[in-house]
Amino acid sequence: MTAGAIMLAAGIAVTASFALARRESVSASPRVVAHWLVPGALVGLSYVALFEAFYRGTVSIVTPIVATESLFGVAFSALFLRRSEGVGRRLLAGTALVVSGAVLITVFR
Repeated sequence: MTAGAIMLAAGIAVTASFALARRESVSASPRVVAHWLVPGALVGLSYVALFEAFYRGTVSIVTPIVATESLFGVAFSALFLRRSEGVGRRLLAGTALVVSGAVLITVFR
């Protein structure tokens, strides 16, 4: 909880110092703000769910599920963003290696 509060405060401080250093007005339309707030809120909600899963379940069950995050991230970016994110063979191979590592850790633990 403390680390999260520190990260939030640091993020606000960096953003504020950047905005002040520009000495220009920073304006964003509600649509632009929504494009940042919606994913940010969903990521925050995912971390709340992750901590709840660690609280209720065992680490050996929750951790492999968390390790598939990269797999789903690449799958969704390939599905929704297509070529704008440059999802190619190398990225898919890296994702497969991350998920394979999680599987190996789970099997031999």
